[in-house]
Amino acid sequence: MNRRYRKIVIDISPASDLDRGRIDREIATYPEEEKIVWHLCYGSPLPHPGDVIRMAPVSTAVRIFNERVALPYLARTEAVCLYEGSLSACVCTRFTEEEERADVYARYPAFPDSEGLRLVLLASETLHLLAALLPEELSLVAVFDGNDLLLRSPAWRATLLSKELFPYVRPRVVGSFPVAERAKVGIVIPSCLVCSEKSLALLDELFRRFASAEVPYRILPEVRLNEHWDGLDTIVFLSDFVSESGIRQARGFAAAGGRILYEGSPMGISGEMAYG
Repeated sequence: MNRRYRKIVIDISPASDLDRGRIDREIATYPEEEKIVWHLCYGSPLPHPGDVIRMAPVSTAVRIFNERVALPYLARTEAVCLYEGSLSACVCTRFTEEEERADVYARYPAFPDSEGLRLVLLASETLHLLAALLPEELSLVAVFDGNDLLLRSPAWRATLLSKELFPYVRPRVVGSFPVAERAKVGIVIPSCLVCSEKSLALLDELFRRFASAEVPYRILPEVRLNEHWDGLDTIVFLSDFVSESGIRQARGFAAAGGRILYEGSPMGISGEMAYG
C-alpha cells in the first residue's frame, strides 16, 4: 500500500473526555490526501468477553468514538486499530479459567498449546464484540507484538491469526508476512481442529521452501476457502490435515481450472500433483 496515512492515537480510557475539538484542530494540520489510522487506547487490558460489568464502559467508549470521530471522518479513515500490543496480554483472563481450559481442550484436542489457543480465542471474541459497534465499511485491524511467545514461528502466526479465528478483524504482526496480494499461489492453513505439532512443523518447512525459492504466496484459511482464492492459479494443501469440506472446495477450484498441489498423501482430485 503506497498511500500515505497518518497514525492518530485516541484515548478512550475512563479518564478521557474524547475532545472532538482537539481532534479537529490536529487533523486540520494534515494534508487532505493523507488517510488516517485511528489507534484506540483503553488505558488497561481489554476485559474478558464474559465480564459484562467491565465490558460495558469499554463498549460505551467505542460507541462514543464511533459517533464523535469514526462517522464524521469516515471518508478520511484508512483503518481503525482496535488493539496494539501483546497477544498474550490482550484480555484479562481472571475468570472461569478452568472451565475455559476444559472447553478448549474438548474442542481442539490435537492442538499443541491449548492454553495459548484459549488466550487467542478470548482476544478474538473481545475484539469482535468491539468491532460490531463500528460501521461495516471500516477496515478493522489489531497489531500484535512479534516477540510474543504465542507467535513463536511463521506457522504458529499463520494458524493463530488466520481468518478461522479472526474472521472480521485483520491481525497484523510487525515485521511478519508482508502482504502478497498479487501472488498467484496460495497455501492453505489447516484448521485449528486438526492442527498438531506435525502440521505446524510441515507448514514451517513449506514456508521456508517458498521463501528460499523467492515465490510470493498468500495464506488461506481452509474455512470458507472459496471466498479467498480470487486471483490465484495454484493452491497448496497439507493433504494429511485437510477436512472433507476442504477437499470439496479443492475439487471446485480444480474444476474451475486451478492447479492443486499437495504435501503428503494424494487427495483423489483430478490433475493434482505432489508439491516439489
